Amino acid sequence: MTNEIYSEVQTRLPSVKLFFDAKINIVVKPCLKQDEGQMDLGNLAQFGDFNEYHIEKLTYENAQADPAFIRVGSAVEAINKMLKDNDIHNWNIFYLYKELIQRLVKDRSDGFFNYFRGQFDDWPLVPSLFRENTKNSFIETYDRIYSDIAKEYPDVLSYVPYKKEHAEARAEQLAMLQHYGMRTSLLDITQNPFIALQFMV
Repeated sequence: MTNEIYSEVQTRLPSVKLFFDAKINIVVKPCLKQDEGQMDLGNLAQFGDFNEYHIEKLTYENAQADPAFIRVGSAVEAINKMLKDNDIHNWNIFYLYKELIQRLVKDRSDGFFNYFRGQFDDWPLVPSLFRENTKNSFIETYDRIYSDIAKEYPDVLSYVPYKKEHAEARAEQLAMLQHYGMRTSLLDITQNPFIALQFMV
């Protein structure tokens, strides 16, 4: 027998704050293109290694007083100071991400910034099952559908009913469903910021 829980989860989700937002903007300006015949190839740095853009600065928006966000502000300030140095005016965007990520995860002992998520669009940070374009009938009968799929493909999938003590085993099976394209209550995150960066691009 299945236990349909996701309609209730859906009603509670708006009142539960899963994430706190800190918005960092990257201010980029296009570089003026130089005529190739006039380039001094002995001094490529002046042309930004042929980058078509110049990273001017980072801006940071946040109204939280949480210590984690103080660290974000400090990281942004430090990078802005580095960007003012003429020797590194030709940073590319990926180097900037690397520098920012390394500053945010420098010391994980205090529990901040342990997980990352990379996405290439501005989707809300909710599992795919609870996105606005998911039909309510699918959410209301989710476990029945999951159970039927498990019966159809027993060599690949097992039905694990929702119980606190089975959370990890259920998550593994839901991950299998997600792998094959079914919406689930899972949200992909990783401890490796560079894996998140790969998903972002």
